[in-house]
Amino acid sequence: MSMEALAATVEKIAKQASNRCGLSHDVYVTLFSEMIESEFKQTEDDIYKKIIEIARKHDYATRDERDQYQQEMADDGYCCHGLDEMTCPCGCFE
Repeated sequence: MSMEALAATVEKIAKQASNRCGLSHDVYVTLFSEMIESEFKQTEDDIYKKIIEIARKHDYATRDERDQYQQEMADDGYCCHGLDEMTCPCGCFE
């Protein structure tokens, strides 16, 4: 697969995640990153590194980075959607 094709696939995944995130950047990062990992999990390491380089431009975060960020948000009183108990419509604080 050419670099152009990889970039186009990453862009397509970014748009899909954007359409599903409900305008929450935190949800977008999680969706996008998980979708990238799922789509390319069987990819050779050297190509995967190139994909991640492209995906970083769309705010890709590793599992460890996402876990650390989620913990920081929880410590600051925010839910996994990046919202507080007065603004989260998902019932995270119930």
